[in-house]
Amino acid sequence: MRYRNNDEFVNDGRQTEQRWCFKKGIIAYPVVQPKTYTSPNGRKKHFVKVEININGHRMIGKGIYKQEEELKNALQKVYAHYYARRFGNEIMK
Repeated sequence: MRYRNNDEFVNDGRQTEQRWCFKKGIIAYPVVQPKTYTSPNGRKKHFVKVEININGHRMIGKGIYKQEEELKNALQKVYAHYYARRFGNEIMK
């Protein structure tokens, strides 16, 4: 995954950002919300928020996502964000 033009992802098939984040103890995962929606195949699904766990310190995102492409893109953005900051200051002390 790489950024190109305004948050558009180019998937290189390597998942470099995700692997780097796992090694550094950064994990993002969905947290189910009570509100539901009907998916394209007719099933009821719950909306989710993204929770980020950085070495035991948990933060919950503000965005609410559907469980299909929206959630996948949101998780990719989280991993790409922390991977891009790898040369900056410490992420969390």
